[in-house]
Amino acid sequence: MKKNLVKLGVSLLAVFLFSGAVFAADQVTLTLGHIVKPDGPVAIAAVRFAELVKERTEGKIIIEVYDSSTLGSQRDLLEGLQIGTVDMTLSSPAIMSALTPKVSVFDLPYIFKDAKHAYSVLDGELGKKIFSEGENFGYSCISVWENGFRHTTNNKHAIKTPEDFKGLKIRVPESKVYLEMVKALGGNPTPMAFGELFTALQNGTVDGQENPISQSYSSRFHEVQKHMTLDGHIYACNPLLISNTAKSSIPDDLYKILVDTANEVRDWQRELVLSSEGDMMKEMKEAGMEITVLSAEEKEEFSKAVGHVWAMFEDVIGKDLIEEVASHR
Repeated sequence: MKKNLVKLGVSLLAVFLFSGAVFAADQVTLTLGHIVKPDGPVAIAAVRFAELVKERTEGKIIIEVYDSSTLGSQRDLLEGLQIGTVDMTLSSPAIMSALTPKVSVFDLPYIFKDAKHAYSVLDGELGKKIFSEGENFGYSCISVWENGFRHTTNNKHAIKTPEDFKGLKIRVPESKVYLEMVKALGGNPTPMAFGELFTALQNGTVDGQENPISQSYSSRFHEVQKHMTLDGHIYACNPLLISNTAKSSIPDDLYKILVDTANEVRDWQRELVLSSEGDMMKEMKEAGMEITVLSAEEKEEFSKAVGHVWAMFEDVIGKDLIEEVASHR
């Protein structure tokens, strides 16, 4: 009860402090909240995005960026778009699927063979069509940024085969796809907000977690985890969303600048993720983390072990859509 009252108090405070877009005579001020620590590629890109938009609109659009879950979890932020306490956020299909189930297709394990495959879907008409469902729930997708492929860490032992997952308590986002994936591998999935994860790993509430390299690094998980396996089970995209209310209040010419800049930063940010992962892994190794690199054949064994998960979501996503995304090039 006390916890719920505290959450209610925080939510009410957010309503008063961050009541959505502020419109002055010739200026729009937007709040952009996300969960990534300041030194993560997503956070760095968000700041760059805000700076470029301010410059290119000659100060007519100001974006105030709040990182590190300052404005709440991803679920809180998505709800904030709907009720008007947040104007923009970087979300994930795992959270968005509660409103628009078809976006779960992007989280199906091993549906994307590589980054090029992911980009061909997410940046094209197919991706736009799937994300457009959000417009019925109060938000629109401007661009699709990334975190990279997700990999598994844990404190028990190196994971080299699917069987090594058995008995491990793995934190997952609040998404049925992730729950079923970990179950398929024999692990015990534990849904948990990202902001609670470091402490849970530190005190042993969970044995491990799965996130992109940049997310694990910027969150300092290598300080509380001994092993990482580069299994690349899910490609983590980060849709940049804007509330329909904020969108409708921005003049068309300025909104075009916003979208064009978001896509430019998207491409820059993807390069940043790719170029920084090597240095991040080197630093994590130096801190004592053991990193297991799977061969293509070994990774295929993981893909086979979770292959039946796709069929579990055919009724929700649609078999045809799953096949279209999987085969798109």
